[in-house]
Amino acid sequence: MNKLKCAILLLFVALGCKVASAQNEIFDSPDNHPYFGVRVDLDITAPTWAKNDLLKADLFDGGAGFHAGAVYNIPLWKNLYFEPGLGIYYNTIGYDLTTGYNSTIDCSIRRFGFRVPFDFGYHFDFEPCSVAVFTGPQIDLGITANSHSDSLDVNDGNEYGSDGLLNRFGLGWKFGAGVWFNRFVIEISGTVSMTDMMQSSMFTCHNNLVEITLGYNF
Repeated sequence: MNKLKCAILLLFVALGCKVASAQNEIFDSPDNHPYFGVRVDLDITAPTWAKNDLLKADLFDGGAGFHAGAVYNIPLWKNLYFEPGLGIYYNTIGYDLTTGYNSTIDCSIRRFGFRVPFDFGYHFDFEPCSVAVFTGPQIDLGITANSHSDSLDVNDGNEYGSDGLLNRFGLGWKFGAGVWFNRFVIEISGTVSMTDMMQSSMFTCHNNLVEITLGYNF
């Protein structure tokens, strides 16, 4: 009888150790190591209303585009990580051009540039996938921003120039979550703009961003 009690006790101890080990790996995975990854995003731009102390105006419309780049994941402590990246983006924002005939024409500004995220995150490891949450600053550096219209020959050159409409530099704060399955990554994030996207001092306007991301970790 004593031998049976000892066996049952040992079984419970072994099960307890196994459960504790599994719980520990959720928050502190033994497989943590630095690695490179590639990312491809769907960009959805969401400009705010342009405003000043007296009024506000809906000058810009949202648009879409893409971003492609690479990241480097650096474990910091347990499952806490730092993930800087570098990529290129192309997206659009819309606006209405008023003509001399008292009508408006749909136009867009096509933007191309570099994007540099600095994400801090934490992942929870559940077999066979992981769930991650992350946040951090993100820098946009514009290269070109050309006006375009399908119904009118509109090409005002680079809107990032000295006489242009938009600021070349943008800084935002990013929030997001994702699922890692084996080496594949699916994420959704939003970036709240912290800088004015317009060069004009008459109005201030911010361009927020939503990203839907597919990726692969090496």
